[in-house]
Amino acid sequence: IWGHDEIPTGRTISYAHSMGIPWLYTEAYGAGRIHTGDLRMMTQGIHNLLTHLEILPAPIRTPEIRWMLRGEGNTDTGISASHDGFLIIKVELLQEVVQGELLGLLVNLLGEQLDKYCAPGPGIVALIRSFPVIKRGDSLFLIAERES
Repeated sequence: IWGHDEIPTGRTISYAHSMGIPWLYTEAYGAGRIHTGDLRMMTQGIHNLLTHLEILPAPIRTPEIRWMLRGEGNTDTGISASHDGFLIIKVELLQEVVQGELLGLLVNLLGEQLDKYCAPGPGIVALIRSFPVIKRGDSLFLIAERES
């Protein structure tokens, strides 16, 4: 579960919120494809929602909550690429990191380092851009805080 204290403007959820429309969104590993586990999770989530709304007469199956995260979740303010290049990722999604820990390297076609990206503070890696081809300005990493 990733809670957000603020909702960035210009999003579908910020519009729904401003209109008083209840909203919910999900995140998954993504990377331009659907993983079997993510599909099962989302299908069960829809089933649970329909049960909660009394549209389906079935029991709700509550998943195990592995992480309680907090952070704005705004990919526009995450760690962004300084150059075009290729990203070499040095961490895993949902890995706990400390301030200054190496997240990834940006290299050129010859493998020469253009930049390195480190955690701005302690937290959990909540987003990694998994496509290796990077354009300047692409969001690469987001670090969320772990709730106690």
